[in-house]
Amino acid sequence: MSELTPSIAIIGSGPAGCYSAQFLKKALPDADITVFEALPVPYGLLRYGVAADHQGTKNVSAQFERLFSRGGVRFIGNVEIGKDISLEELKAAFDAVVMATGLSADRQLGIPGDDQPSVMGAAQLLRALNGYPKRDERVDQAPRPLGSRLIVIGNGNVAMDVVRLIAKSEIELDGSDINDEAKREYDIRSVNHIDVIGRSPIDAAKFDLAMLREICHLQEAVVSTADQSLSISCPAADLLLSTLAANTEKKGKVAIRFHFNTTPLLISSRNENTVLTVKSSDGGEVKNFLCDSIITAIGFCHAPSDRFEPATDIYYTGWVKRGPNGTVAENRRDAAEVAATIVANLRKSKVGKGKPGFCAIEAVIQHKAVSFEQWKLLDQHEILSAPPGRCRKKMTSVEEMLAVMTMPFSVAQSEMN
Repeated sequence: MSELTPSIAIIGSGPAGCYSAQFLKKALPDADITVFEALPVPYGLLRYGVAADHQGTKNVSAQFERLFSRGGVRFIGNVEIGKDISLEELKAAFDAVVMATGLSADRQLGIPGDDQPSVMGAAQLLRALNGYPKRDERVDQAPRPLGSRLIVIGNGNVAMDVVRLIAKSEIELDGSDINDEAKREYDIRSVNHIDVIGRSPIDAAKFDLAMLREICHLQEAVVSTADQSLSISCPAADLLLSTLAANTEKKGKVAIRFHFNTTPLLISSRNENTVLTVKSSDGGEVKNFLCDSIITAIGFCHAPSDRFEPATDIYYTGWVKRGPNGTVAENRRDAAEVAATIVANLRKSKVGKGKPGFCAIEAVIQHKAVSFEQWKLLDQHEILSAPPGRCRKKMTSVEEMLAVMTMPFSVAQSEMN
């Protein structure tokens, strides 16, 4: 296939998009591949979705850096498809277009009261703690302090991320790139009680055991469970039993209480508090939880601002294809599949091989586009700006990002000294 020189556009520079570029470049070394990103910075989910304290997972970006710096794949940041250039223009310029934009909105509970100001989605909080610069109307409002009593609804890994980041001590956050300003705005250190509500029984909970183990081992947290779930024999129950036994005399800043097999019914207000009404998932007892804030972690969906309707002449990969399930590794498998399909279609001549690619649209977007080399200026700026205990200090303003990207590195460096 090396004699083929197709032009391929990939929309989205998160794991799904970057893995797609990686597989396509390996199969088609002479292909002209461009990865487009609406933000000035690459890596999507790795930079803004993976929890700020899980730097090992974020370090997957190192292989993508090689892809853009010497792997022959072009990165074009700060260009939003559908706004700065139309999808139709992109399809006219490239032989194949891959959609790898992910899912950015929190799925709502779908119960009465789930739109109260005291209710927020996990993605909203995690993006803020990750320094995400581009916010929808709701996130752009002044952050509301979480208060002392918090409810987290969900039993997946995202729920565990929320609980862990809130309950971690300052020392345990060393080495992270958490946004300290957002941490202060949400007043995370004031939280002293977290109820974790999940519809499933403990043996059907979606979290990885390693994620639960991290919470059980937190320095300032005392973990407990409120029901009879621990009578079920499963690894999660065994872990909680051993944690309870070890915690008999432990005193901590944050009490974390798990409630399995519990279904939310209603969110209401009582005086200045929020009330979550729940029942046992098997139709049993109804009870109320009093709290200051509720964070929902029950999945993701398309944001209202998503501009694209499904199309048969576009390839889809990652969450935008299969829904908000799976790890970075599963995005890699998806990318391998879509790359194989594109290559197969080229062989069958179902995809054209003569479109000009990036050079056809360069003039339209060059006033906005930023390159990978410009991103590296910002990357170094953030690393060198890191305060004690942090691996970087992310810039949260697109305008400030672009200002750093357009100045010589020596000037950017001197401004930090």
